[in-house]
Amino acid sequence: MKISNNIEFNPIRQTILVNGEKMSWVRRQNGRDRLCNQLSTKESQLLEFLLQNKNNVVSVENTLQTLWVDVNFNNKRSADVYINFLRNLLGKWIKIETVYGGGWKLTTITTKI
Repeated sequence: MKISNNIEFNPIRQTILVNGEKMSWVRRQNGRDRLCNQLSTKESQLLEFLLQNKNNVVSVENTLQTLWVDVNFNNKRSADVYINFLRNLLGKWIKIETVYGGGWKLTTITTKI
């Protein structure tokens, strides 16, 4: 699944490729930093959902019903954390806007690596 010119997302392997190479990042887990190159299942599902709805606003409720099944405050906060992670990880190539009224919109940014 193409994110932008040189960036691809593989939802099955839950990986992001930059110029054909796996992207790596540091994730803090159990008080230690570790190098990762695979998204968690929920991060991958959320990114795939946003990419499928690229340039369209997706409501928080629709996102929660699709990915979390249950719409409640705790899941909303979890979704916010995942959105923030994706923004930080992919901010060079995508923009995830928070839309007033309760939703998100993913757009791509055209930059050269």
